[in-house]
Amino acid sequence: MIEITHRLPHGDSPEGAIKLLGPDDVAWGVWDSSANLATDSLVAMDGAPRLIVWSGWLGDEPFERHPGTWMPSGLEALNGAVDAWLASPASEATRLVLRPHARHVLCDPQRCFSFLRARTDQPIGLALDPDALLEDSMHGTRDEHLDRTFEALGPMCDAVWVGDRSGDDEIRARITRWCAADVAVIVAPVRSGA
Repeated sequence: MIEITHRLPHGDSPEGAIKLLGPDDVAWGVWDSSANLATDSLVAMDGAPRLIVWSGWLGDEPFERHPGTWMPSGLEALNGAVDAWLASPASEATRLVLRPHARHVLCDPQRCFSFLRARTDQPIGLALDPDALLEDSMHGTRDEHLDRTFEALGPMCDAVWVGDRSGDDEIRARITRWCAADVAVIVAPVRSGA
């Protein structure tokens, strides 16, 4: 596991972009919380080996329930944005890492798995915030959902978000069990919906 604990604003990048630093302050990537992959063009971040963005939404607000986000139109928008990114020169130096959310296009483990499997030979990754895939009604069976999420997506993850909430030790145990040894663990107060 690579611990990512240092965060700095990323120079001339869009508002909301944060540089993520690993051991020895080496840049691991940039988290651009303002980018909506379903509707925005992506901006390359100089010197960032990875660009982490939400998987996108079709509503006016990032975390509203909008049915179009989960319908074919949402997936078409995401695929279009990813294809445009892959056709750009930026994709040659920067891996695109998607952060799913229950109210975004990549909204559950099955959709994440299917999307990534269809793009296995492309520089596309996953930054998993396991609790972000849970709606409030699912928290009563959180452990069951987390087990299924990590079993399906753990081996595909570039990164997993953890923070200071109770239960993150349980998430770390799942990371050790299901994820590759070089997975990045992003330790930050940047949580679901943030």
